[in-house]
Amino acid sequence: MWLVWNSQDVVGSYSTQHAALEARAYLQHQLLCQHGPDADLLESITITTAHVPTECLGSHRSHQ
Repeated sequence: MWLVWNSQDVVGSYSTQHAALEARAYLQHQLLCQHGPDADLLESITITTAHVPTECLGSHRSHQ
């Protein structure tokens, strides 16, 4: 799972790296249009990864 961050807040989670890269590019474009070429602001949009153990998800669902 890829997480897209706006400074300290998660703004989206994606199942593919490509989708996360597209989301970051879109957010950076929006910032560029609204605030101009502010490098610090544009670099505040970041991507991290999170590992979600699928076996835990399966056992959780069976208890519902």
